Amino acid sequence: MLTSAPAVGPVRVLHDDGTCRYLDTSLAHTARSACLFRRFVRLPDIELVLCDQGHNFHIPLRHGIDNAELIEQMNAAG
Repeated sequence: MLTSAPAVGPVRVLHDDGTCRYLDTSLAHTARSACLFRRFVRLPDIELVLCDQGHNFHIPLRHGIDNAELIEQMNAAG
């Protein structure tokens, strides 16, 4: 799960239990980071999702998703 929650500093690599990556940045930068992270995690059985701090949206990060599409989904959800 990737989330645009406030963190200590601009980026905390992984949550303590290894399941989340927190970003304290703009939605555009979050989208770019999420798409890049998805490209590096190529295993099809690993589900990645993007959500905001309040879990107001929960967007699956499918393989091949691009920044513009992800930003559009984030804007539609929020």
